[in-house]
Amino acid sequence: MIIFLLFLSGCSLKTAVPKPPSPMTAKYLMQNMEQVYSETLKQTKVQTLPFHEHTYTDTNETITSVLVADYYDQESDYAAKHQSRIAYYLWITYTADHWGEFKTALPLQGTSLDVITHRSSIRSGIYFQEFSINFEREQLEQSRDEGLNLVLFGEKSTIVVNLPPLYLQTFLTHIDQIGIK
Repeated sequence: MIIFLLFLSGCSLKTAVPKPPSPMTAKYLMQNMEQVYSETLKQTKVQTLPFHEHTYTDTNETITSVLVADYYDQESDYAAKHQSRIAYYLWITYTADHWGEFKTALPLQGTSLDVITHRSSIRSGIYFQEFSINFEREQLEQSRDEGLNLVLFGEKSTIVVNLPPLYLQTFLTHIDQIGIK
């Protein structure tokens, strides 16, 4: 019985997860940058921590953005089909009380970009959509000091996505440090 109680008390211990700093720091973002290699895809995926925005409007919208770089080995199928071995994109998860149905993103600098929808679902009256916006490295460099500021247009919605400069700067710095170009 004592061993059983010790087992139960050991199972109930929880590891303390450190709270993110406020304001966010480059050091914290750099330490928590995710980097994973897939042998199957011959791809290294690098991504930032999620950045959450709540619009505080009557539609109760939440926007979560993650910067991602997919770097493909020379022998990968992707590298064989494309000029570049790297794909940069912003992955966005949108939740609201309605569909966003976004089609176009307009950066504050540059030309319009296509919005690629990946998944949509409804749970308990809340609408979830996941989509991405592709970027060239030059576009990200142009936004380095201001961050990514986009207006997304859909059939029924228009939202603003603001990814702070710190996220973009640490992302590009990390990419450079690991030698991806």
